[in-house]
Amino acid sequence: MFWLLGYTIKFSITDAITGYGIRATLVINGTVYKTTENGFANVELQEGNYEISLSALGYRDLKTNLKVDKNTPREINFMLMPMEIPQPPKAKEGFAVWYGWVVDAETRTPISGVLVEISTPYGKFSAKTDDKGYYQVDFPVKGSGEKPLEGKVSFSKKGYTSYIKTGVFILEGSQRMNAQLKKGNSKVIEEKKRGL
Repeated sequence: MFWLLGYTIKFSITDAITGYGIRATLVINGTVYKTTENGFANVELQEGNYEISLSALGYRDLKTNLKVDKNTPREINFMLMPMEIPQPPKAKEGFAVWYGWVVDAETRTPISGVLVEISTPYGKFSAKTDDKGYYQVDFPVKGSGEKPLEGKVSFSKKGYTSYIKTGVFILEGSQRMNAQLKKGNSKVIEEKKRGL
């Protein structure tokens, strides 16, 4: 007798701009699944190949294929692009604007009161996220044509693991940087040698 192995796959559907979890419809080989309000759905799938369609009100549809076997991740995130993409904030000449959204890594809901600190050769700058998890920091930079310098950005709030990113290029203009924070009290440091 031949048995197909089955796996529980946790799907999460998020907004490609903000990182918020979104209520969506997930169609897998013709079977319809509805996610929770925060974009989660646990689906039992046998080993095999699947056609997946995703849709949500106010978002562009997404179609893809998925092969399920012992190597398939048990958590899969799909990002949907909103129909109306918000315009990034404009930076004044000689300034950078870093902005983005901070969400809870488990619930995909916005976190307010996160301290966002940016350390640059030009000084230290900070802001706190609002009730939508949004932040914006404007700060001066050298003019164009000069070699870009590097800085550091950190996201911290009591009860959450701090996230620190080093080696970030400091460039004039607008840059979006989102973060997901996990509950806990440790630090995660990610070194990068590139822009946001």
